[in-house]
Amino acid sequence: MKTKSDAPAFRFIVEPGPKLVPASAYDAERLDTFKVGRVLRFTPVEESDRKDIRRWWAILNRVVKDANTPWRTAAQASEAIKLALGIVEYGKTIHNNYMQWPKSLKELDDEELAQAVRDMGVIIHRMTGVDPLDWSREAPDVGDDEPRDNTQQSSEPSAVLAPDEGGVLDDTPTDAAPTLSSRHLETKAEIVAKFLALAVPKEGTTVVHSRESLEMAKDMWKQEITSGDYGAAESELLKLLVTTVKTVDDVIRGRKPFDDAKTYLEGLAR
Repeated sequence: MKTKSDAPAFRFIVEPGPKLVPASAYDAERLDTFKVGRVLRFTPVEESDRKDIRRWWAILNRVVKDANTPWRTAAQASEAIKLALGIVEYGKTIHNNYMQWPKSLKELDDEELAQAVRDMGVIIHRMTGVDPLDWSREAPDVGDDEPRDNTQQSSEPSAVLAPDEGGVLDDTPTDAAPTLSSRHLETKAEIVAKFLALAVPKEGTTVVHSRESLEMAKDMWKQEITSGDYGAAESELLKLLVTTVKTVDDVIRGRKPFDDAKTYLEGLAR
């Protein structure tokens, strides 16, 4: 299965002439990647992009260009990272086998999308040693989100085009953290849910690839737990991580039924 295109649309402003000019420095930089004289076909649309989607693609475009990663394109990086983070759809085939495929970023709500960008930054930092936050000073401005009030006509019609680019990582502080006990329980549930998503095989993905995604997710979560100021809960979370990874690996390798693993791990997370 293929996901809907996540790549952000070009944004232009109509100026006297008439002519279209890029709506932001980021849009101008993307346009500059096309050969002068090339004919591009655009369709104005009302639906607007969200800033975090543009950030996601800008980071990955920079990563595949300037860092040492196993991916050749930002699209490949995006699919692999979504699988590692458990940003997936999953179901069963007609033969009742489980399968999974990456979910479109456009299907995430604002909070989920912002968290996905932060988690992606952790993975990139872990793999390359470079913190994407350091790139924010050098990256082009991705522009602000368009108003969501449908009664207000936008002066910046979007154009549908989907190359592999995006924006910069947002380091805006979030709301105050919940209490340790609440955060502890929420983290346990999140670990189990995201790793169970990895246990559902994606059509066309080998066991080797699934186990590589599992290893990447394990490293990301280990770093999150050990650097996340969980206090006394840290050791318990690390034990849950070890158990969860082993259980999910057994599912991927066909040694344990998915439903049994799900029941077992969800019980540990309570």
